[in-house]
Amino acid sequence: MKDDIIDNGSFIITSEHGAVPVFGHDAKWRISSNEVEYADCIRFCQNENINTSLVPPPRCGNDAFALATSIFDNRSKEKISNVEDWDGNTCMETWKVRALTRGREYALIRERLGKKNGRRHLEQTPVYRLEYVPGGNQLTTEEWRTNYMLRAQGITQVQTEDGTTTPVGPANDESLRTRVRISPYSPDTGIEDVDAHLEMVRKLQDRFVELSKAVDEVLLRNKLRNLLVSHRAVPDATVKGGIHQIANEIPTEDLTEGAVQPHILTLRPFAKLLRFWGNTNRPDALDDNATWADEEGSRIDYRTRGNLSLVPRVKTEELIDEMANNVEHQLNIAFGELYENIRSLLCDLSTETLQDEKKAEKEQERLRKRAEKFQKESQKLHDAVQKFEKQLGRSLDIRKTPYKDQQSDLDARLAAIRTVDEVTAQRFLNMIQSNPTPVETSDEEGGFDGLGSLFGAPKKHGTDKSKPEKKSSNKGIGFDGLGSLFG
Repeated sequence: MKDDIIDNGSFIITSEHGAVPVFGHDAKWRISSNEVEYADCIRFCQNENINTSLVPPPRCGNDAFALATSIFDNRSKEKISNVEDWDGNTCMETWKVRALTRGREYALIRERLGKKNGRRHLEQTPVYRLEYVPGGNQLTTEEWRTNYMLRAQGITQVQTEDGTTTPVGPANDESLRTRVRISPYSPDTGIEDVDAHLEMVRKLQDRFVELSKAVDEVLLRNKLRNLLVSHRAVPDATVKGGIHQIANEIPTEDLTEGAVQPHILTLRPFAKLLRFWGNTNRPDALDDNATWADEEGSRIDYRTRGNLSLVPRVKTEELIDEMANNVEHQLNIAFGELYENIRSLLCDLSTETLQDEKKAEKEQERLRKRAEKFQKESQKLHDAVQKFEKQLGRSLDIRKTPYKDQQSDLDARLAAIRTVDEVTAQRFLNMIQSNPTPVETSDEEGGFDGLGSLFGAPKKHGTDKSKPEKKSSNKGIGFDGLGSLFG
């Protein structure tokens, strides 16, 4: 932004127009396929005086290995000649990777398609096992990653709990390469081509090391979403991803001189990092050797791989209406999925377990903990409603009770559970009743509707930092995610 234009989140100040009040920003972003080494991102942040915590840590262990195996997942068909038992001694061959133990062991399967005896024939043969070995008493991959990240940041000494300092441990590539193996799928079969086998091992080890050091689009996209979550950004419903609306968190009159809105403090530095990451490895359309398409015929994308811009929004009634509609949509989904999770729990609950003297006590304790977790999730949602209403300056139309089909199933299940365990039934009934009794609280603690009084007064507004234990099984926007409201 030019020096003669100042944007502190509350005002756009220009020499030509003076101070123009701003209600918030539209965060417009794009992140596509790319990989940049973590150490390179750290060096950029240090040179630009950007907090290095904005760089997400690379993958390690099982996660990196699972992605590394995909280099052998070749979907393109290759014609193979001099193959016995196939018509014409030819067939089409592809390779596929299938998980045996996810993150630990995979099967490399050779698939051949052609004709035998005049009929189309498909033959699948597992040839190799791709194995990840944790390392036993050696340095764990988590410890290796910690050492690598510290060294990338220029940290060579760390302080222990007893106050002494110790040098940062090693982070050499060889300790990672030894954790990757490729062996014959069956002990009875040997290695068909030793040179080809060694080349496959090398490729898998190289890819595993690369991913253990890299920051890719998935990690960076998750980091951005977490930042948007922290500022209660709301996805723009008029587009499919890439645009989020952020209302100012601090009222204009409370913003001290020289200060800026919190979302600017984090998102502007992150935008610099994202542009650096997106321009690294970016193909140059002006290069003499630049081509229109790659070897497979796909057009090359010469755009930057990552970008983020904050577009100021002047406060208007149309803007408030738009943001209110988006917030209402997200919160209605979140409340609905909260009750859907409760319905799933109660529908899967076996009343026979509650009748079993040996299992009843343990099951009741499990249900009590789940009920408390649902209560905390509900409190977070009610807190969000209050915060958004304060930011937008209007009341929101939010459905805080179960939908009709949910209520019908919940009533039926609770009636069945009540016959064997009245305490558990009443516990959940207090949470989902349509017209609950408001929680009685002191003047210092703000209560909210929808929970009953079984768990006592809620914590003070905004103090609950707990996370849901399990994400919604529903595809789309789960309560844990609430789109981009809570992450």
